Amino acid sequence: ARVGDQVGTTAVRIRGGQAIEAQRSALAGLLEAHSAERSEMQVATWLARSARDIAIAHDVAVLQDLPDGGSRVLYAIGRTAAEVERGCVALVDEVRHRGVAVVITDGARERRIQIPSFLRAGATALIPVRGQGLYLFVHEPQREGLTAGILQLLVKLCDQAATLLASAYTPPASIAPGPAVERRLAAVVAHTRGASIGGERESRARIVDAFRLAVEPAARDDIYVAALLRDVGELGIDRRVLEIPGELTEDQREVVRRHPALGETILAALAFLGDASRLVRAHHERWDGSGYPDRLSAQEIPQGARILSVADAFVAMTSERPYRAALRPAEALGLLIAERGRAFDPAVVDAFAELNTSDGLWTSGALRGT
Repeated sequence: ARVGDQVGTTAVRIRGGQAIEAQRSALAGLLEAHSAERSEMQVATWLARSARDIAIAHDVAVLQDLPDGGSRVLYAIGRTAAEVERGCVALVDEVRHRGVAVVITDGARERRIQIPSFLRAGATALIPVRGQGLYLFVHEPQREGLTAGILQLLVKLCDQAATLLASAYTPPASIAPGPAVERRLAAVVAHTRGASIGGERESRARIVDAFRLAVEPAARDDIYVAALLRDVGELGIDRRVLEIPGELTEDQREVVRRHPALGETILAALAFLGDASRLVRAHHERWDGSGYPDRLSAQEIPQGARILSVADAFVAMTSERPYRAALRPAEALGLLIAERGRAFDPAVVDAFAELNTSDGLWTSGALRGT
């Protein structure tokens, strides 16, 4: 049993560590155009949300040292900022004194450190973000919730946050030329190639960029960003499930269906990406309300997500898969039209059909980048 537990812990650490590294690398590129103060808040938000997803914890917060010796909460999930600030005074003092993380495995038995009543149930950890004056607070009411593997991942997460913040405070030697959105996205795309097929990502982006619907300029940027990053949530999904060549079991489908929400979590902390995170969350919703994760229908689905779902479906159908050959573009368009009003927004399908008729999108090789 002990060997089995160790194997499980190691597997969690490896998979989670790879996802954390990929997310950190992506965020590093996205933070380059922002002030250190804004980057600090964005990293704190990412740190708290990622810790919540890793530990599935009830209470998570990121605290920051203050000049007067106290601390304040930058971002909190679960407990209010005031509760965390009051409850963590002794924990913060202990971490400052020892210079390492403090873990209370059973709050009911803790006698040395003064902790509030809400921390008496379950396990608590306070982990420093080295060199940055920040702390990650995690509380799980179930004592078994903070396993050795989870704690190792949380420490790694804090190390990655420290790296991000150190980079944010270092002025870049030069700024690459080119549009701001494209420059910020280049680093993300480079670090998320493994999450999906790169050529398909660019094909989706070309389709949404070519749409002639009445979309506001700012919204067009959101759709373009979402087209490039809609699969970023797959970084948090076990690759073995994503790479299964045949039919998935219901449990495996449920795992895969988490990726839109995970993608939103990863991107939502980056305010300058606008509404792209909302589109990423909604890109698997269906016009008739049978999609996921929120079962939105019709106009409840953001317009950008409705456009993205058509582009995504067309590219998927016209791309090779291990278990089937690629469809011809005319066949794929026919299937889109057949699902018009069920899976897809009728207006978007009609606009896409018109786009192909007038611009020759599939015959020009535009979707293949040729």
